[in-house]
Amino acid sequence: MLVERWPEGVMFASAREYRRTFLFLGLGAGALALALSLLLSRRLTGPLMALREGALKLGRGDLDHRLSVHTGDEIEDVAEAFNQMAEQLQGLYRNLEEKVRKKTEELEEAYRELVRADKMAALGTLAAGVAHEINNPLDGIQGCVARIRKHPDDPERTLTYLDLVEEGLERIGRVVGQLLDLSRSRELSISPTDLNRVLEDTLVLADYQLRKGDVKVVRELDPELPRVLGDGHYLGQVFLNLFLNALAAMPEGGTLTVRTFTRDGWACAEVRDTGVGISEEDIGRIFDPFFSKRPSGEGTGLGLSVSYAIIKEHGGNIEVESAPGRGATFRVLLRTVR
Repeated sequence: MLVERWPEGVMFASAREYRRTFLFLGLGAGALALALSLLLSRRLTGPLMALREGALKLGRGDLDHRLSVHTGDEIEDVAEAFNQMAEQLQGLYRNLEEKVRKKTEELEEAYRELVRADKMAALGTLAAGVAHEINNPLDGIQGCVARIRKHPDDPERTLTYLDLVEEGLERIGRVVGQLLDLSRSRELSISPTDLNRVLEDTLVLADYQLRKGDVKVVRELDPELPRVLGDGHYLGQVFLNLFLNALAAMPEGGTLTVRTFTRDGWACAEVRDTGVGISEEDIGRIFDPFFSKRPSGEGTGLGLSVSYAIIKEHGGNIEVESAPGRGATFRVLLRTVR
């Protein structure tokens, strides 16, 4: 038998060549697979990231956002469905906005009707008070006129009665004026206003009455108080009412403390007296028209009602703290200039 023998060197060389060839082929196949994987990944990842970003924007309320995906496969179909959903949501949102707008208008009109009805009810309540507050001085005027006619030749007595007539007419004028202030829609002239200056000017107006009533005034005005958004004329009317109200609460004299400060972004003006105080049951009624604890003929009971309405029209508020025998504190809160 003939056996052909190959040299060992030739055999090992061939094996090494095969191994090298297989190695190169394996590396090439791996590189090709990696390249295909990267290409496929990019082709899928880009559109998927666009879908994710679009969903996030839609969730944040950006209903105008649309996807632009052109892959020619199922991902493009998903993007198209997403765009259709966004269109439908946008239409529903516009519909909802229109419905909300109409309902808001209806609510505003209903509120205006409620205010008008409330004003008519209030006028019914006021009628009896107005009649009482006007009839009392009218009775006095009629009595004075009758006495003047009875004693026409007594100049001194006539002058005394004329003074009483004038006083009665002034009282009627105050009632009518305050009633008009309470009932009419005010045209406020809102502008940045120095609240400290308003208080100082009003204290000057009330100075004579306060000194006459033996009332000491203590000022604690914050020089750094920011300006408020308000009408100086009407704010002066509010504080004049509060000062005179405090004066009436201190028939034996006392101390009126006027303080300004800021609280939670609001400018506050505090009017504190050392008077007789207000009972708990009356605190809830002091802003009602014609509510008054003073004797008949002393005050109309409209001052605090008018003041409350003015401050509310300024977008502010009035707080009250009091107890019998411990005086009263009225705190006016107003918006500051930002």
